Amino acid sequence: MAKEEQLESIKVLRTTIASGVRIIRGAITEVSASDARYLKGIKKARDVEDGDVDEPVEEVVVSTGIDPERLEALINAVMEVDDNNDALWTTNGAPKVSAVKAIIDGDVSADEVEAAWSEINKD
Repeated sequence: MAKEEQLESIKVLRTTIASGVRIIRGAITEVSASDARYLKGIKKARDVEDGDVDEPVEEVVVSTGIDPERLEALINAVMEVDDNNDALWTTNGAPKVSAVKAIIDGDVSADEVEAAWSEINKD
């Protein structure tokens, strides 16, 4: 029987994706302990403190011109790119189109990868 990973409560500081799920800035939510460590490490979340309130901030959505389902698939593919393989990343820290294309297994444009990367990293 597989060991179930513990959940940890976090306060989200910047809208992000964790395990394929979008979590909104200001929310208090439970994520896996490994996701919590990662998000806290990149300063997109912190431990919940006394007095914290679950108050997700609705954000103005800027249209990327990409179908929302396609954008979600691209975001998920970008999140799957191996962080430890420098050959899959550009010198400015974005994933290479070829890396995302290998995961999606189809045509992917540089504009689509840029839109997904921007969505993941927006404040």
